[in-house]
Formats: sequence, structure tokens, C-alpha cells
Amino acid sequence: MALPRAGVRPPRRAERRGAARAVRPSFFRYQSGSGPSELTGWILVLFPYLKTFDRSGERLEPNPYFGRWEQALRAAEKRTAWSFNPEGPSLLQIPSSISSAPVRFVDVRDGTEHPLRFVAGLFGVTQEAATGALAPEFGWAIVHDDG
Repeated sequence: MALPRAGVRPPRRAERRGAARAVRPSFFRYQSGSGPSELTGWILVLFPYLKTFDRSGERLEPNPYFGRWEQALRAAEKRTAWSFNPEGPSLLQIPSSISSAPVRFVDVRDGTEHPLRFVAGLFGVTQEAATGALAPEFGWAIVHDDG
């Protein structure tokens, strides 16, 4: 399945001088209450897939808010009463970006066993200073698994 493309460039610092408060809400806006919770902002372009839940379990599906994050943010900001039709996903729908698997390492020299864990995934996001473009930072590690 191909990743959806939004063609979105996040606001650059140079274009937003003195407007730090304006940048933060456009990146991440979360509202929760007695109705459904809602995440809006351009953070949604970092998640091309969201978790969905039904009787058969949990699965990943294309993010329906991916290409219209800005319209959803503006609609949510203008709303004066809570809606049961959220403009974005809940935090529970954001998939984990790191996976791990247990590994039992046996040292063949002396037979000692070491519980380890392979960890890999998206560890962060960097921004290119010249263009403002975002890039994922993936990595992996082998760590001791102390239980």
C-alpha cells in the first residue's frame, strides 16, 4: 500500500518570527471532554496511518485527516460547542513508532544466557534548516532486558 502524500510544508521559523504561540497550536491541538477526543494540527502529516479498532482487533489504516489537516484545524478552532464529529483522531489512534522483540543471547564461550531486546523504529523527527522540510529519524538498538 502506497503512503498518502499531503504536499505539506510545516511553518518555517523564519516565516513565523515572534509568533511562537501561533506555531505551537498549529502543530498540535488536542481537545478532550465528555465526547470524543480530537487531535488536530500539522502533526497529523507525521502519521500516514492510524490505528483503528473493531471486533476483529486493532489494525492500521490510511490516515483520513492526512491531506486536510489545515481545514480540520481551522474548523476545530472556530467551533463554539463540542461536536460528536471530531475533526481529527484521538491519541489512542496514534500508532507506536517503536517496536521491540525479546532475544535470549547465549554466550558460547561459557554458556551464560543474557536476556536482550532488539528495539527499532522512528526515534524522532528532524527539520532541515534551509527548507524547513521534516525528515524521520529511524534507528535500532540492542539493549539489556532486565525484566
